[in-house]
Amino acid sequence: MPQINITNITDTYHLNENLAKELILYILNCERFDAEEISLILANDDYINKLKQQFFDEDVLTDTITFNLNDIEEPIEGEMYLSADSIAGNAEDLKISLDRECANVIVHSVLHLLGYEDHKDQLRQKMFEIQEQYINLFDYENILSVKVQ
Repeated sequence: MPQINITNITDTYHLNENLAKELILYILNCERFDAEEISLILANDDYINKLKQQFFDEDVLTDTITFNLNDIEEPIEGEMYLSADSIAGNAEDLKISLDRECANVIVHSVLHLLGYEDHKDQLRQKMFEIQEQYINLFDYENILSVKVQ
């Protein structure tokens, strides 16, 4: 069983760690991938943007950055950085629940760890089809919520 690490460095959002782990494991299981260790870090736009600048030399907002740390043919090892701010903004723009968009981004990130690409239209379409299948099969309700202050 892979080690799944969840870290929330936001002050505003609560991530249901158990549900997030279940979703990650569900995809790994369905895709029949071996994993060693996966870390999910929930952060804000500023944190993710700094990573984007540091590692990709791009100053653009994004909802996720994924780093695959394993060599080819080795069990999956990686880090997924998710922006809760972008997830909330996307959910509002798309008129979907915060839970659904968070699940979308987690699934999308895991698929990147598994080698799926979205840099070309055809690859993006295939990746989003697979992402949608997982979203429709998994109960992601209450995966992300705004912290009561």
